[in-house]
Amino acid sequence: MYFNFLKAVVILLLITVSSTGHTQSNETSLMIAIADGDLEAVNMLLNTNVDINFQDSRGNTPLILGAMLGNEEIFKSILDHQDVDVSIKSDNGLTALLYAKLLRRKDFERGQRMVDLLKPHLSYELHRASMYGLNDLIENILTQIRYWDARDGDVSEIINSKDTEQSGYEPISHDGIRTGNTPIMTALSFGTQVPKAIHMETIKLLAEPPSIDFSVQNNYGRTVLIMATTYNPDAVPIILSKNSDVNINARDNEGNTALGIAMELGHEDIANTITSTISSQRNNFFEAVKRSDIETVNKLVGTYINNTDSDGNTALIEASRRGNTRVVRRLLSHPNVRVNEQNSSDNTALTAAVIGNHSGIVQLLLEHPRIRLNILAGQGRNALMWAAFLGEIDVVNMLIDKGANLNMQDRFLGNTALMFAAESGKDDVVKAIINSGQYIENHRNRSRQSAEMLAQRRQYDDIASLLNNFFRSQGRR
Repeated sequence: MYFNFLKAVVILLLITVSSTGHTQSNETSLMIAIADGDLEAVNMLLNTNVDINFQDSRGNTPLILGAMLGNEEIFKSILDHQDVDVSIKSDNGLTALLYAKLLRRKDFERGQRMVDLLKPHLSYELHRASMYGLNDLIENILTQIRYWDARDGDVSEIINSKDTEQSGYEPISHDGIRTGNTPIMTALSFGTQVPKAIHMETIKLLAEPPSIDFSVQNNYGRTVLIMATTYNPDAVPIILSKNSDVNINARDNEGNTALGIAMELGHEDIANTITSTISSQRNNFFEAVKRSDIETVNKLVGTYINNTDSDGNTALIEASRRGNTRVVRRLLSHPNVRVNEQNSSDNTALTAAVIGNHSGIVQLLLEHPRIRLNILAGQGRNALMWAAFLGEIDVVNMLIDKGANLNMQDRFLGNTALMFAAESGKDDVVKAIINSGQYIENHRNRSRQSAEMLAQRRQYDDIASLLNNFFRSQGRR
């Protein structure tokens, strides 16, 4: 107890040496306490007028020193001080953040915890700098976070942080209400209060990091593009040039798109720019589908999931036709995918996959809850008719197991799947159908021919005999 009392007296004496608390070695008493790892002394000093951002002869602040030494409790106490500046660099150009990252190389978990403590502070500083057009500070913060490896996810977390996540700070908005804006959205909403040249430089800086997510929507459903179109149309080309995958068709909570806003406000040149980008993006999306470029597909799928190419193919039809399994799987995972759309030849994704003999993709499509098996598609045939005609026995069995209608007739000839199999000599398919356990109608097509007759005409005598015996056993000759 006596020792603690004596320590408090020494600390108070150090503080009263001068108004800044400097010692002969140009370190404040706070710096000495941090170096000693004395949390109690640090906390006592933080409640005085000690300069929290004082820099010693090497440019280190208390926060930087805390990060260098890796003392989490002391580091957190310093960060909790309302006046702490997380962006200050030491003479060697390193900030507290970069020292925390260096610590991760030796002790990843402890270093990462210290990085995590810094995130909300850096986020707030980036929002504040964006609001006032403090471009030097923006560059400083961006430089710091770019030193992180992309796999950490920390870069994206700061760049795309929303003001709603900053509960410890005053809201950065016009009316004191947290709007869910990211830093670039904050800059756009306050752009009229900053000189134009400075504001445009702010937008360029904030739009640069590759980890920025232009699809983020604030509390009003507005994206960066929608806000740029509304508040600063000159920023639209910058945003589109920085990210060719931006979701142009996103709608805010009132149903407005960036294109609609541009047209409503009379910004014809911006409307033309957006329209041109939509066309370019759509083309890029379909090229990515054809090449199985899953990265590009992922970026654009939300915007163009059900768009069609010049042949009326949706991305799902095109990917199914080409047998691009990864792309099909990704498209099917989208909640808004129209799995039964038909192209200009009336084919669906399912019939396209059957015609292309892509049984794996057929299986994926059949697992989708909204798939319709019996659509009369290309040439008036459904998926089972095509599979029977082509002799794809595995696909035939899949469709039968899923409950495909075995007695449907095609639109033009009036043939059933059994007729197509019999006429094309696919005996294994014929057997699969008649042994399915379902009731098989002995239909006649529009030429008044049955499956048996079609097999006889093609001289598939074994199939004709098989069908004859089957229908006789059913009493339906």
